[in-house]
Amino acid sequence: MNKARPVLVNLAVLVGSLLFPFLVAELATRLLNDRITDRNFHMILIGKDLLRSAYPTVFDSELGWIPKPGASGRENFWGTKVTILDDGIRSNGVPPPLEEKQPLIIAVGDSYTFGDEVSDSETWPALLERDVGRRVLNGGVFGYGLDQSFLRAVKLLKIHPAGILIVGVIPDDIARCQLDMRTGAFKPYFEVVRVSDREQRLQLRNVPVPSPPSKNSILLNALRASHFINFLMLRIDPRGWIEGTFGESHEAHQDPFGVSKAILSQLDELAEQRHMKVLLLVQHIPTLDPIEHRVIRQLLSSVQFQHLEVMDLYPLLVEVRANDPARYQRFFTKAGGHMSAEGNGFVARELARKLFPREGGG
Repeated sequence: MNKARPVLVNLAVLVGSLLFPFLVAELATRLLNDRITDRNFHMILIGKDLLRSAYPTVFDSELGWIPKPGASGRENFWGTKVTILDDGIRSNGVPPPLEEKQPLIIAVGDSYTFGDEVSDSETWPALLERDVGRRVLNGGVFGYGLDQSFLRAVKLLKIHPAGILIVGVIPDDIARCQLDMRTGAFKPYFEVVRVSDREQRLQLRNVPVPSPPSKNSILLNALRASHFINFLMLRIDPRGWIEGTFGESHEAHQDPFGVSKAILSQLDELAEQRHMKVLLLVQHIPTLDPIEHRVIRQLLSSVQFQHLEVMDLYPLLVEVRANDPARYQRFFTKAGGHMSAEGNGFVARELARKLFPREGGG
């Protein structure tokens, strides 16, 4: 017993020497860090997946998830002002004087459309509304694939008749079309089914969408309960820390390109059937990955559009990056790589020119 006592003392000293600095750092983080609130950590701990924790979200049996109607505040990962209206529509902030007789514009898409990391009035749908003086509904939803954005558009058009539909997409939205689960949340998906030698059809699967399972481990909950660890990891690798710890993604098939091609054809038919303008807005991550751009170009060239219009921001962004690198860097946030208010302003101006060339953009 006497021989064991020094070992236990040394072990206690070692544990204490490691634990004390951590406790000091934890206390300092809780006292000094005003960006990450206690509510953020509560959301993390009770959240079953990223998609119901990064922003206020509710389960949707048709789409997987939508922004929570009635939610308002800054209690999200980015500390930005987020206000959700009826049908999961994001507010554009204080609306400018609008020409009510002009056709409504609906925008759908992923986090780039929703406006991750910026406040309500700084998203590109909000800024487009100001530029053109016409009402714009922001129906974007973080984490959506092109398949969900298409389903969201069809659903919103039944509620809000519009004259213009803008479908925002980033290259990764194509890959998301092969998933039936993304970061721990189930989602609907399509498969291309051959019905005859000459005809193929999109078949919707996984609807009604199952409720997301909880996969948070005891160790994960303990780590994420620490303000210091979250403070540290959100600065070292914010995207990896947020996305990598909220559950897995699962592939339902290996044909995201074929599904995306069929969805674009459906959008082309939608424009004809509803006698409305439908615009596919292709956005890009800060690196302007040339491989992803080639995939997008290949997809767009594989479909013969009769009515669907396309606006790919890639060449415009490449030009800005080459001529004014400092300005280009300001287009994107440093934390999560989404577009900043300045970047969204750029998108809105280019959209206004594309949609209303005879009006000078508005």
